[in-house]
Amino acid sequence: VYVARIDYTNGKTFEQTAIVYCSSGYTANSDGMGIVTCLANSSWSNYECTALDCGDFGGDHIQTTVYASGKTYPHNATVYCSDGYTANSDGAGHVTCQANGMWSSYQCQAVDCGEFSGVYVARIDYTKGKTFQQTAIVHCSVGYTANSHGVGNVTCLANSSWSNYECTAVDCGEFSGVYVARIDYTNGKTFEQTAIVYCSSGYTANSYGVGIVTCQANSSWSSYECTALDCGHFG
Repeated sequence: VYVARIDYTNGKTFEQTAIVYCSSGYTANSDGMGIVTCLANSSWSNYECTALDCGDFGGDHIQTTVYASGKTYPHNATVYCSDGYTANSDGAGHVTCQANGMWSSYQCQAVDCGEFSGVYVARIDYTKGKTFQQTAIVHCSVGYTANSHGVGNVTCLANSSWSNYECTAVDCGEFSGVYVARIDYTNGKTFEQTAIVYCSSGYTANSYGVGIVTCQANSSWSSYECTALDCGHFG
């Protein structure tokens, strides 16, 4: 079986030899052909064309390969990529042992995380790319930060999503001022929020003795000064 053709140049009689050529993908030695001899019992000596063996499939970022039907021509094997790598949606694919004794091509490529999505993000630097294990630099919008610098790194994860990074409004903390009686932080103390400042008795910055301050992008409150009331001229 799996014999492509036989060369009987020397004939088919006792002690004569014939050249057997195996079918593509089959062989009994390195050149895919061999010699058989006509024996005294009027049968040919044994020669068997066997399927080429492709051996183990090799490639980068491969977790495992399942050889359900073996490693010989023309069987298939299932290749599973390592975490963070894939050649299709499920990270697995098929390769075929070919007639030349080599497996068909299959490449596990790093997953692509695409664009990072987040609120209050001004821009993102993808200098290193958007694929598995690469990092990108997130620049928060003015008035927002996740640390003291307002920028931070995110990493492309094996599940093709970016690691978490949240730009949050800067916190202005407590308003500081002299002659301030109390401050109403009903709206909070973060960027763009306002607070009501009540001056101490005898002090004001306007006719009502209260005023509004706003938390600014530099994490400081806008200016507000309580000054002593002016009694004007006596009389």
